[in-house]
Amino acid sequence: MRLFELLLFLSNIGLFALTVLVKKGRRRIPVFVASGIATLLLVIHWTVEGYRVQLFFPYCITIIFLAISGYSYFKKTVKTKSHDSCWVQLIPL
Repeated sequence: MRLFELLLFLSNIGLFALTVLVKKGRRRIPVFVASGIATLLLVIHWTVEGYRVQLFFPYCITIIFLAISGYSYFKKTVKTKSHDSCWVQLIPL
């Protein structure tokens, strides 16, 4: 196994460990940073050593982790208004 393949494999194991071991509320930033590092390793691996068909699964795992962590990091929390105020506006007294 080549150097960047090994680093990519270890970063995927680290991402999985962060996802499982860190509490859900505190997981957002560390997983996003780790998935960014794993994606950087993926790009370096593709540039320096080229891609390999045998590593298709780790490539997909890295991209999926980046997509999910990016979505959860940039997701905006939407506050909903209570529906009681809507009824007050619709029904004139």
